[in-house]
Parts: sequence; structure tokens; C-alpha cells
Amino acid sequence: MPTPAERAELARVLGPHRVSLLRRGIDHQRFRPDPGARPLGREYGVPADRPPVLFAGRLDATKGVPLLTESVRLLRERGRAVHLVLAGAGAEAGPVRRALDADVSLLGPLPLDRPARVYAGCDVFAFPSRTETCGNVVAEAMASGLAVVLPEGARTAQWLTAPGRDGIVVRHDDPGEWADALGALVDRPRLLSAVRHHAITTARDTHPTWDRVLTEDLLPAWLPHVRSRQRENTRAA
Repeated sequence: MPTPAERAELARVLGPHRVSLLRRGIDHQRFRPDPGARPLGREYGVPADRPPVLFAGRLDATKGVPLLTESVRLLRERGRAVHLVLAGAGAEAGPVRRALDADVSLLGPLPLDRPARVYAGCDVFAFPSRTETCGNVVAEAMASGLAVVLPEGARTAQWLTAPGRDGIVVRHDDPGEWADALGALVDRPRLLSAVRHHAITTARDTHPTWDRVLTEDLLPAWLPHVRSRQRENTRAA
């Protein structure tokens, strides 16, 4: 189980000795702030004069893409200059393009060596999805120094240690509320900078590397069973 709460829930049914914590890890060497990643315009057509708001994942309704699209459209109506960057593919690609036109860059699926640069080249990571079990993209964005905006109560909010400081949570799945949250960040550079700073700190201090997941979570749960099986095989020989 990736979180203590989920482990506790299953342990009540299966027994505490049959459930172990297996967290999700982050490659902190790949996903980190990189001032050299900006601007993204040369590679991806992202304007340098507007704050880029990134979404990464499958472009469909279950991920909240229509909600995010409408919130960015509302921001445009309010006179806020933001640019939506979508990394991924899916059925909503066409509707997003028609709704936002020049205010969106559709990057499609990215090769494995590209996401870290795209993260580091943006300011905000907006992820309205409520269907994620972990949402590693949120942790990757935080490690890259982005201000994340998430739905209140979604499992992705578990990456935050101080909601409101290291990430923004939006109470309702309402385009107006999402536009308000995004607008507050792009209109207030000091707030944006503070949230980005706290996101980096949280990622560094609380999001484990994959090496730590292996040594602290997987091996302690796996090795006793291996040794027990070896002893059984020895006795049976």
C-alpha cells in the first residue's frame, strides 16, 4: 500500500502482519528545478510572455481536462494571460484546441527524457483529476519546483504536507473556483514564488527516492519471506 492510511484500512481486514507500506518514489536527480529549461517556446511553442500552466496525463474527462479547459477559458475572459501546456494524448485534445486556440500547447506523449525539462519550464501544475490512486506526476511537479493545484479530498493531495503553503487545493470541481485559484497564483508573483519554494522543500524532505523505497519498504517486507522459504527448503532437502 502506498500510504499509511491505506495500509491501516487493509490491515483491519487482513491483519497487520499481512500488509506492508510500499511508498511511491521520485527520481530527484531527474525532477528538480532547472532555470535553463525556460523558455519552452523553441521546442514546444509556449509563449515566453505568459505563465505556463502544465497538465500531464491522459487527456480525457476522467482526468478533469474539460474542467481545466473551462477554467483557463474563464481566466482569458477575465483578461489574465496564461498559457495551458498539455503533455499527453486523449479524446479531449480536439475540444481543448477548439476552446483555447492559441492559448494551449498540445505536446502529445513525451519521450522519457523530456518530461523533466517540461516540468521545469512551467510555473504551475494543475491536476483536477479525482481518479488517481497516487498521482506521481504531482510529486514530480513539486520536485521540479511547480506550484501544484489539486482538488480538495483527492488522493493526490496526500503529497502535500501543508495544503495552502506547499500546494493549493480547490474545494469544488467548479471552473470558477479553479480559475480563482490559478488566477491568484499568476496575479501574485510573491505567492507563486512562496508556494513553489515550499513545494521543493516538501519534495526534498518527505518524498522518498526509489532507492529508499527499495531499502526501507520493499526489502524489509520481502527478505523475511525469502529467508523463511530458504529454511523450509533446507529442512525438506
